[in-house]
Amino acid sequence: MNCSNPDKGGSITATAGGGTGSYQFQLSGPVSKKNTTGEFKKLPAGNYTVTVKDDNGCTASTSSITIGGCSIALQNASEENINSANLHAVLLPNPTTTEFTLMLSGKSDEKVMINILDVSGKHIYQTSGYANQTYHFGQGFGQGVYIIQIIQKTNVQTIKAIKSK
Repeated sequence: MNCSNPDKGGSITATAGGGTGSYQFQLSGPVSKKNTTGEFKKLPAGNYTVTVKDDNGCTASTSSITIGGCSIALQNASEENINSANLHAVLLPNPTTTEFTLMLSGKSDEKVMINILDVSGKHIYQTSGYANQTYHFGQGFGQGVYIIQIIQKTNVQTIKAIKSK
């Protein structure tokens, strides 16, 4: 939500990769929209889902995205385990009081970049390596919600991580 001007509403930007041809994005929620850019603006508060479809008819959907008041929160229904055609990611434990363990496996030998962001989008931590490795992080993180981005070539996956006391 735009807190300085709530009448402008909230926005959601979705990206896709690894599919064939062009993508069609479908927004479902209090407002339903369809486009090829993945950008949805002037959205009223509520829960939304974005589904993307490629030219072969393959689809993928986001977890629930909540726009409300003057904050945006991602809500994952136990999505600690993320799969794609080339990369499998498991985050344990989630939530944690100590540190996170991210286990990656996949068939590609492409380099993997891992970015950790707080809910405001500020970079907290970054590392790189390859699939079929285990990564440990978060020991020095404060209590809160973090977004883990796993990037391999054009494939971007996200996991919500919770650090509690």
